[in-house]
Amino acid sequence: MNGIIDQKIKDLVDALRHHSDPQVVSFNLFVNCQHHEVTFSKRTTEDLEAEGVSMRNLGRDFIG
Repeated sequence: MNGIIDQKIKDLVDALRHHSDPQVVSFNLFVNCQHHEVTFSKRTTEDLEAEGVSMRNLGRDFIG
């Protein structure tokens, strides 16, 4: 892929890891010629505890 695009993707990942809400566990970006879609998925401590699941957020910290 183009070096500029690769760097911009890395910059986006860094921004997401440092500035996302602590409950965000995933980020998806879809781009085509007509539009773009952004989706964030969040998990709360209570949800994870009820399911008996450990999970890290985008910042790599454990939730809960």
